[in-house]
Amino acid sequence: MNETDEWLSDEEVQSHKKRFSRRALIIAFLSSVLILGTAIYFLHDLGSDVASGMCGNEEIRREGQPDDGAYDIVLFKRDCGATTDYSYQLSVIKKNSTLENTTANIFISDHEFSASWANKNTIKIRGFSNDVYKQERKYKGINILYN
Repeated sequence: MNETDEWLSDEEVQSHKKRFSRRALIIAFLSSVLILGTAIYFLHDLGSDVASGMCGNEEIRREGQPDDGAYDIVLFKRDCGATTDYSYQLSVIKKNSTLENTTANIFISDHEFSASWANKNTIKIRGFSNDVYKQERKYKGINILYN
């Protein structure tokens, strides 16, 4: 075997460089996407935990759904620290379950209000002001009426 047989031609060297460059770019791109995606996922997850951790829910009143229904209504006050006012909120949750440290799924207002079951399929909310931030009309087959 001859020494010159072991060397690559200029065309072969250029071909190897192009293939290496393409592979390096693909690997770099996929690595960047993976790292960025992971970072976004963890920041989003951490951000929602931190935001909820700054707030607290104080349960005011709980009432079970009539006729041994599967739900409770929970009226609570949510406080997110000194820089924000607290709010009054209403959630429908599974009977006897713990109220999670999240915002309500039915009603949110700056002022106190009352809520009760009118019957198994209807909740009545009374005494609220115009400062309403969430006001659902129906939830899981339950009608919500406002007076």
